[in-house]
Amino acid sequence: MVNRGIPQGGVLSPLLFNIFIDDLASHSQINNIYLYADDCLIFYLSSDYNDLKLNLERDISYALEWYNSNDLIVNTKKTKFLILDPGFKARDSMQIKIGQDLIVNSSTLKYLGCTLDEHLKFSQHVKLMCAKASKGINLMKYIIKYIKPLSTLFYSSFIRPILECTPALLYSISKTDSDNIEKLQNRVLKIISGIKFNKRENVHLSDIRTDLQLPLLSSRREMFFFIKAFNGINGFDTILKSQLPDIRVNTGKPSLRSNDPSFPKFEIPRTNKFLYG
Repeated sequence: MVNRGIPQGGVLSPLLFNIFIDDLASHSQINNIYLYADDCLIFYLSSDYNDLKLNLERDISYALEWYNSNDLIVNTKKTKFLILDPGFKARDSMQIKIGQDLIVNSSTLKYLGCTLDEHLKFSQHVKLMCAKASKGINLMKYIIKYIKPLSTLFYSSFIRPILECTPALLYSISKTDSDNIEKLQNRVLKIISGIKFNKRENVHLSDIRTDLQLPLLSSRREMFFFIKAFNGINGFDTILKSQLPDIRVNTGKPSLRSNDPSFPKFEIPRTNKFLYG
């Protein structure tokens, strides 16, 4: 018997919860809010920290009013606050008031499986992702003799998706993080091939990669990124299309000053022909 809320793991629980919380997203007084399952994200864009603090606390107070009117409680222990600013330093801490509690800005924030950092370098996200994939590779090392004919399929189905879970974000990572991800696939290539690279061998990783049809993960990230960009620009991805700025239509004329009415007409200056010919 459940007297409050919905049973966890119930078939109808996600649908009932989404119906219950749906009107929070349509709250007219909250400027920017995203809901996904039981995650609530409130954000604001500003170049002034005082303005950022005031607007966030205002929207949070509106959300708290909705929570209180619907007999819900906000768990401040699970609530995090992140400032995305490359110039923001740790000593410039900021506190956001949520009810009677104060939340100090955090250096990282995990949202929908992605770990965001204040500088958007995604190094911490890559670190956690590699640690998770390493566990799968260690398991593969012990069971390789049992799955040898399907070892490539095992890697492509259970380990590589971990390393490619957020291709749009991983496209901008540093070369160091990219190399760390690539090293994991190189470990897999060695396990599948069975070649001991600490001995003299006339085989290179590139040859094994070609034989197993496992391209570089960096090239696959580029492919995923360009496919996503193509779908957004051409309207196949409606959500991404709505977030992109308007694209100028090519009229067939070159982008010159003479074609733009906002620029003054170009005139050839007069020269002294006696001196300059």
